[in-house]
Amino acid sequence: MTTRIGVITFPGSLDDRDAQRAIRIAGAEPVALWHGSHDLEGVDALVLPGGFSYGDYLRSGAIAALSPIMAEVKDAAAGGLPVLGICNGFQMLVEAHLLPGGLIRNAGQQFVRRDQRLRVENAATDWTAEFAAGEEIVIPLKNGEGGYIADAETLARIEGEGQVAFRYVGVNPNGSLNDIAGLSNERGNVVGLMPHPEHAVEPGFGPNTPDAMRSGTDGLALLLRGDLRSRPRRSLTLPPRRGTCLTCGTEVSPVSQKISLIAQARQQLSLAAHAPSGRSAKTIFGGHERMLRQTVIALCARRELEEHNNPGEATLHVIQGHIRLIAGSTVWEGLPGDFLIVPTARHSVQAVEDSAFVLTVVKTV
Repeated sequence: MTTRIGVITFPGSLDDRDAQRAIRIAGAEPVALWHGSHDLEGVDALVLPGGFSYGDYLRSGAIAALSPIMAEVKDAAAGGLPVLGICNGFQMLVEAHLLPGGLIRNAGQQFVRRDQRLRVENAATDWTAEFAAGEEIVIPLKNGEGGYIADAETLARIEGEGQVAFRYVGVNPNGSLNDIAGLSNERGNVVGLMPHPEHAVEPGFGPNTPDAMRSGTDGLALLLRGDLRSRPRRSLTLPPRRGTCLTCGTEVSPVSQKISLIAQARQQLSLAAHAPSGRSAKTIFGGHERMLRQTVIALCARRELEEHNNPGEATLHVIQGHIRLIAGSTVWEGLPGDFLIVPTARHSVQAVEDSAFVLTVVKTV
């Protein structure tokens, strides 16, 4: 059965029809949705398109984020429905608090229009699964308020959790912190980005490539959804929070799922090598809303997790490399296979060489 992807039109949207056409080219069925409705019409995914909703008054996306249909969007996203926000749609997602941070006027105070090179930082979201981590693509960019901002704590968290989906390469067109071009939520089903993948889906109408003028179609991969109901979703959190089988949807015990820690370490080290922070992380079990949380963290050599408080009972299991767990004047060395109990005092973790480990945290009541 053909996947149905809803495209929501807001007053001032101008790329909604382009998004519908791109979805059709990708082989799915676009479903036109209206901002004033409360009905998502049973779609399998949602796209919030680019444009200038409500004339960008107050802040770009701020008024649209309060539209009637956004209540349904929030509920659907919380239930795992894939949601993609493009440009103005990305602005709506941050204003609706479905993604962290904010978007402000470009650093140069000018509207920017260019074919933009991006690097795929996270290929494990519902919208980036057709890419490879570290892959570079080119899709058009056009915005006046695309500068991504976040406080230091939020920025460290999204970098550490691997929530940066896309990063600007070569040129930072709008002054975004850490060259961030796109983000995902922790679960990986909500993604927002400032560039426009819907404008790079058909030869003859996309960016220039070494092969031919206007031949770029890199945006198509974001919209190649396949049949969402018959294939497993790739998510930042494994296994599924609802305890369902990845293949058939049957209720199962989490212990029936199997994850290769070595493979996870290899992937996160690859992402860390391309990240300005020199680190990357992926939650493989549990999450912020659960008592137990297990995360694979990768640190490049001489990088560290700055001194911080213990969030609960915690341990470190070293998969690869050499780390140091430091609390005051006490230092514990960690080599592959070592199991370190995190002290209750403030502490930091340093990587002597490229390293990966599993952080397990149990929240204390």
